[in-house]
Amino acid sequence: MAAQEEAKAAATRRRRRGHPLLRGCRRERYTHGLHPAQMEALRAMCGALIPSLPVTERLHGDSDDGGRKDLERFYLASAADGTIPEEVAELVTRCVWEAVVLVNVVLWILSTKVGTLALCGRLCISGKFPYVRKFADIPVERREEALSQWSKARCLFPLKITFVIIKILSHYAFFTTVCSACLVPCIFCLVYIIMLEKVCI
Repeated sequence: MAAQEEAKAAATRRRRRGHPLLRGCRRERYTHGLHPAQMEALRAMCGALIPSLPVTERLHGDSDDGGRKDLERFYLASAADGTIPEEVAELVTRCVWEAVVLVNVVLWILSTKVGTLALCGRLCISGKFPYVRKFADIPVERREEALSQWSKARCLFPLKITFVIIKILSHYAFFTTVCSACLVPCIFCLVYIIMLEKVCI
């Protein structure tokens, strides 16, 4: 009897908390099953697709406007931050099984130095020891160039499919992340940019 009451109370608490994405994108547990090395490669891909941007001079004004702080936070945000790569991995597991297998294989290949050399070519080679780097250790500019080559590749069609899947899911996860106040910070900042542009014109 007491066990049933405790189970009902736990279910009520779970219902009150709402959907994980509406609680600030913090799940209690992720079930994607990716190895930490694969997650490191996925985090590097997400960071190359949506990198942090340099803050413009206009934002460093004297005004202490809250919108400017949000805009600065938006510029400094990256898809490699927080739990966004974990959410992308969760979304990948909901794709068709062929896509899941393809993404897992590509991430496994990118988690090794030899695999990165095979898929990225000269972009992973540096002048310092170790001469060949894993995908996660390559500078962001070179990662972006590698992803750009994958998106244009005709002979490596599986890489192009992986690129499209990760790009769509990382943009979805990044732009729909909800903060604790149930607002989407990215959308709020984009509206603030539009308002700022109208005032400046």
